[in-house]
Amino acid sequence: MLPSRSIPPVPLFALIGGASGLLAVAILSLGPDWHIASPEGAEVWPLSVVPGLVFGFLVGLALLRRGRASPAAFVGYVLAATGCHFAAVTLATEVLAELTGAGWLTGIVAGAVGSAGLTAVSLALLPAVRKAGPAALSVLAGAALGALLGPAVAGDGLIWWFVFYGLWQSGYAASLAAALPRR
Repeated sequence: MLPSRSIPPVPLFALIGGASGLLAVAILSLGPDWHIASPEGAEVWPLSVVPGLVFGFLVGLALLRRGRASPAAFVGYVLAATGCHFAAVTLATEVLAELTGAGWLTGIVAGAVGSAGLTAVSLALLPAVRKAGPAALSVLAGAALGALLGPAVAGDGLIWWFVFYGLWQSGYAASLAAALPRR
């Protein structure tokens, strides 16, 4: 069950986003390692799907429960979060293949692309998120927190991935909540 509606949106969404990042890494660390490759060369593997899916589900559910998203918008948000995360990870792996040693820069670019995509879809799906200024904050947060990809890629151990996804998803969710109008 999600926390009460009396908790202010920014800290609530920060907690939900952080929990989604930690849960996603836990799922990734416990689940099987698989991938699907298309004839065109696109690859799908757990890292490219699970964090976006978990984030979209938990944050979308909070939006739905708080009356900020319809059931259809909730489904759209889950799909958009999954797709935008997939695009960001695919971009990051392609850039990392070319720019070895620049994980922080790759993270900034991928974070900007993923957050810009999800923010654009949020503007379309969620009537409560229709302010350009706060929406731009979400893109900036995604890009800035994307720099944490550098330590995650270079780090030795799973803890760096918990830090990366826990902080990235917490920060993006908090910035999304800041774009919600006060009631």
